[in-house]
Amino acid sequence: MGFISFLFFVYAVYLLVTLSKRVTNLEQEVAQLSKHKRSTVSVTQSVLTAVEPAVAPESETEMSVLPRSETEPDTSNPPEESVNWGQLRPIPTAPPAYTPVMSEPSEFFLYTWFREQTLIKVGSIIFFLGAVWFVSYAIEQNWIAPFMRIVLGLLLAVAVYVVGYWRRTTEGTQYVVLTTLGTAVFLGTVVASQFAFTVPILAAPLAFLLMVGSIAYTVLVAVKTKTEWLATTAALAGLLVPFLIKQVDPSEILLLSYLFLLSAGFLMVVFFTAWRSVALLLSFGTAQHVFLIYQESVLSDLTTWFFVIIFSILFFASTTVSIMRTERPVVLDVVTLVVVSLQFIGYAMAVALFPALALFVAATITALVGYILYQRNAHADAVSLYAVFSLACILLGTAELFDGFVLTIAYAIEVLAIYVLALKLATVQRTVMVGALLFVIPLLLGSNDLASSAWQGGVLHREALGVLSVILSLGVAVVYVLRQPAWQDINWLRSIAATHLVVWYGFVIGTCSVIAYALRGGWEPVFTDTFLTLGVAVIIIGYLTTVVPRANWLIGASFSLIVPTFLALSALTESAWRSGIWHQSFFASVLFSVTVASVGCVYWMRARGHAHEGVMQTISYALAWVFLGYGFMFLSTVWSALLSGDEERVVSAVSFLFVTYVVVSVLMLARMSVGRVVAMLAALVVPIIMLIDSLPFTGWHDGLLSIDAVGVYAAITVLFVLGTSLLHYRRNVAAEAVEVLQQAANILYGVAGILVFCLVWVMSQTVFVFDAVAVTIALFVYTVVGLVAYSIGRTQENAVYKRVGVLLLAAVVLRLGLVDVWVMETVWRIVTFLGIGLLFIGTALLERSPKESVVIEKE
Repeated sequence: MGFISFLFFVYAVYLLVTLSKRVTNLEQEVAQLSKHKRSTVSVTQSVLTAVEPAVAPESETEMSVLPRSETEPDTSNPPEESVNWGQLRPIPTAPPAYTPVMSEPSEFFLYTWFREQTLIKVGSIIFFLGAVWFVSYAIEQNWIAPFMRIVLGLLLAVAVYVVGYWRRTTEGTQYVVLTTLGTAVFLGTVVASQFAFTVPILAAPLAFLLMVGSIAYTVLVAVKTKTEWLATTAALAGLLVPFLIKQVDPSEILLLSYLFLLSAGFLMVVFFTAWRSVALLLSFGTAQHVFLIYQESVLSDLTTWFFVIIFSILFFASTTVSIMRTERPVVLDVVTLVVVSLQFIGYAMAVALFPALALFVAATITALVGYILYQRNAHADAVSLYAVFSLACILLGTAELFDGFVLTIAYAIEVLAIYVLALKLATVQRTVMVGALLFVIPLLLGSNDLASSAWQGGVLHREALGVLSVILSLGVAVVYVLRQPAWQDINWLRSIAATHLVVWYGFVIGTCSVIAYALRGGWEPVFTDTFLTLGVAVIIIGYLTTVVPRANWLIGASFSLIVPTFLALSALTESAWRSGIWHQSFFASVLFSVTVASVGCVYWMRARGHAHEGVMQTISYALAWVFLGYGFMFLSTVWSALLSGDEERVVSAVSFLFVTYVVVSVLMLARMSVGRVVAMLAALVVPIIMLIDSLPFTGWHDGLLSIDAVGVYAAITVLFVLGTSLLHYRRNVAAEAVEVLQQAANILYGVAGILVFCLVWVMSQTVFVFDAVAVTIALFVYTVVGLVAYSIGRTQENAVYKRVGVLLLAAVVLRLGLVDVWVMETVWRIVTFLGIGLLFIGTALLERSPKESVVIEKE
């Protein structure tokens, strides 16, 4: 608590400091404005404007804030223009942007009811309680005979009725309250006549008629006074009448007949008054009565079903009339229909002779009513309400009529028909959403069919038909929406179609997996699954790239290759590779590679002139990387199955080089951007690193045609050819991208040059037996090539050739100075140094610079 007080204190100090600063600033501003006496009026208005938010809106208050020299005219120095101070008015403030609407708090319904005519209402309750206690005491004292007690109670109720009727023209509320009191006394007296004595005072039929008459009078008063709660109370009393009569052998048929007549009478009142609460109470009460009778099993199923039908028709018709009048259902209408529908469906499935027929008939009637409302241009809520109930009856009737795979097929067809009708008739989001969600039912049943043990014996069985129906149903639903260009512009409908497509893809992928293992007797599961999932991906990509011109759909279509990619990767780890390459895993890998390459080409070709050209090009470029990466792994697996040791390594590296060359060449032919082409060259790092072991400093033991030598030859060739291709590609790119290609080509030439440099050394070590001879020959070759390159570079002013020559000559000099001068034999040292020296001198003597040649020609 102390800490909180401290925080409040700190906050108060902060407010005081802030207020002090604001007052100081205000005083300084007023002092500055007071210097301009000729513009007194404008100064006054400015000051008023500055201080207005912090003072009261009255004129006097605002003027009192100013210094005295500003509020009173200065007689010593009169201004040139006189100011009429009486005409000064406060600057009007702008009206608020909006006037907040304060909603009145809702009051408790009993408080609202007692607020009017409080005395008569409280008095009626007190009188009723007093009457009950008086009658109880009189019975204990035996003042009045039993029969007279009942008569006096009935007379008292009639007297209350009379007083209420007498007050009907002056106080309508008192009329209603006294009628309620009289009915309570009347019913209480009749109940006492039945249960307060050993033998009922009044016969059961008489007691029943008296109570019904009292309730009928109450309903009449409710209609005259337009009091809904009174009619609802009377309906509740009418439902309780059978429990308030003491009968030795009650007849359930008479009870149900009474309930029907009671409901019919009250529903006639509802027909004229639209009191939906009365209909809801009666529907719930009659359903409860029927349930209790059914639980006692005293009536036959046929009789119970008959009364269920007539009750359902009665309340269904009443609620339908109310909805047709308002053309839009309210909550009470929905609840009433729910109660009626649940009662009808439950008993139809329990006691009807033909449950499916009953449900289909109910579905037809409900759908017909919904269609009539649709033709009358009723609100979509009303049409959807009847559509939902019709739908429930159809689905339950189908479940009663079929089972197993037939039920799956039936649900797939029905749900598709419902979804299409929802799209055709209304295209209302809520209705279509319900139809879309119904696909969950056939999907669940189809999943159950997929889990059946019948798949262990193959794919030709009944459960497969159920699975196929689900796939076709959901696929048709997706295609039906996507083929309508106008529907593709509706965001929520497009989202539904996308969700259906994802669910369809997942279900189909699961089906492919089950089929793959069902066919494992003759086919490897990996091959079958890869083949099927690739087919599904091709179908999705082909259709969406043709029909749906949207970027997110195109991107989503490419993701259908994820599952086949993982399956193709798993195919590379199969044990079949240990015995060679001629097996189904090999063909699965080849099929995946060909498919990815084909799909990438399709995306690229469709990109031309497409609205989302950049997106499709990006996807094709990503697929090129997938093809390249998987190609590396596939080739490595193939060569590891066929070769071993250095052969496997070198052949893999060379094949990686050729694959990279092919992919980069295709990208250049497809006019791919320079940045993407150059980025693809990064894949060359892998084969180059693999070939480092092919350059031993001691030479190749198998000669110049060994596998390592061939690998280096191939690498140098590919790098030179690829660099040359990049230089030719400069003709097809923008000017700003030419330099990038030149640099990339130079890098490739540089790597190839390094390999050539190493190749010369290794070849000399391989050809010559003596190390000194090999070193000398290699150094001579480096020197000659370096001098030639340097001379050409100087003559033609080519920086690249000069740089190459300098690097080679520097390498020779470093080798001579750091290694050979110490390790060579004397004879070879002399030969090497003299020969290389002469080469340097001869080149220098023969070399002419461009300027010197011009001078000689002039002479």
